[in-house]
Amino acid sequence: MLKNIALFFTATFLVVLIFGFVLPNNYEITRTVTINAPVEKVHSHLNDLEKWPAWAPWHKQGSEVVIELGKISQGVGASQTWIGEGKGSLEITQSSPTSGIEYLLRFGEDTQDTKGTFAYQAKASQTDVTWTMAGEMTMPVIGPYAVLIMDMIAGPMLEKGMQSLKGVVEGKAPTDQKVAAE
Repeated sequence: MLKNIALFFTATFLVVLIFGFVLPNNYEITRTVTINAPVEKVHSHLNDLEKWPAWAPWHKQGSEVVIELGKISQGVGASQTWIGEGKGSLEITQSSPTSGIEYLLRFGEDTQDTKGTFAYQAKASQTDVTWTMAGEMTMPVIGPYAVLIMDMIAGPMLEKGMQSLKGVVEGKAPTDQKVAAE
């Protein structure tokens, strides 16, 4: 009986270990919202890090986060660092008033960057904004399992941020409209 239990746990451990080495370690989380505003107005809120506290979800979590802007706050090269329940940095690496922005996000002393994008799709007087965060979990065995639940962990924060951005850009409180997951 004990031999069978030990054999079961050993086999289970080996299966978990093997899957941890073969599962993908890359993740991508995407949310899209339609904002009733032209793309130029949307871009003005995303391209300027001084405006991020008005909509960014991590600014609204109630924790004491101290944010320090870099030498410039708008466009390529704009950056910020923060410290609170953890620390990190963000830098805008690409900026286009018609197609969107890209940024690199780094948490703590992690050497892996998370790539973020806000892509714009203009349509008449509205703009579809797609927020994507993508990266890699490099911790052997455990990282790929974290990738499996990454959308459940970070997805709600992106949804909250998109609704808040929509409310700020449109000049009203965030709506209860559902944000599309892709």
